[in-house]
Amino acid sequence: MNKYLIRLIKVIAFIGIIYLIFVMVKNRDSISIVKSLLLGLSFEQFLFIGFVFLLQFLNWILEAYKFKLILAKKEQISFSKSVVAVYIGNASSLFTPDRLGNFIGRAFHLREINKIVVTSATMLGNLAQLWSTLIFAFIGMFLYVSSNNYITIVYTSPVVILAIIILLNFLVALVYFYPRALVSFVLRFKILKKHRYNFFFLAKYRKSSLALFLSLSIIRYLIFIGQFYILLFVFGIDLELIELLIFIGLMYFVTTLIPSPILGNLGTRELVAIYLLSYYNQPESILVASLLIWLINVIFPALLGFVFAFNLNLYKKDL
Repeated sequence: MNKYLIRLIKVIAFIGIIYLIFVMVKNRDSISIVKSLLLGLSFEQFLFIGFVFLLQFLNWILEAYKFKLILAKKEQISFSKSVVAVYIGNASSLFTPDRLGNFIGRAFHLREINKIVVTSATMLGNLAQLWSTLIFAFIGMFLYVSSNNYITIVYTSPVVILAIIILLNFLVALVYFYPRALVSFVLRFKILKKHRYNFFFLAKYRKSSLALFLSLSIIRYLIFIGQFYILLFVFGIDLELIELLIFIGLMYFVTTLIPSPILGNLGTRELVAIYLLSYYNQPESILVASLLIWLINVIFPALLGFVFAFNLNLYKKDL
């Protein structure tokens, strides 16, 4: 497909998402409400937002640790180098669907390591993170089906959605815990056969190591949950635990399946969040909380990644 047509489709999709968000808030004095939400923040609320910002560092430090452990089967790198690589990867992933382009920035920073090795390690880490998303999607959907007291999911039976999520969990678990089959499949492509030695390390992990990578991904997901809960609470939406698990599980599941075409899920998450919490009738609060999550977890790490990449280039030129 022509690259200009793809760009046009992305722009149209993004405009459509923004329009749907506008439709959800147009009958209210939304601008003044958003202003009052932001300008009326107390010192305690600023502290909560600051804590959410600090959790962003913990989130990416855990990702860097996971990436270092995965890469260790093939290459040894320092923890600080892994952290810088992850942040530069955040910069490159900003413009790719569901932020899958993070391997580009990591490979750029780790130039001395084979690109296939870096890409393979990144993809295994991404697969672990995807599975953690599916696990919490199952928890959220199971709670929803069990309680059935919250939002109405239109067009499709919740039981059908739950069955799909269970199937996806099974398929991802199969691929994740039996990487030899995945490596064998990849090596069927002639273009990749010459890189076979750079793929083999993926098949050497014990299940205990894979379980550790998954555990780190689940901890990162719990940080996402904590961040969103704190910001929703700051802006006047106090969810019960069951509501929170349903909301977060479904939101990240939907935004994983239908990623935003532009800037790291911008628009898609906000639209889904407003819809899932529509019974609170506070779309402005949900929108502000979701946008802050986007700024803290996506934009700031990407900007920091650009700073790292730029400074490293200057340093290398000076040498």
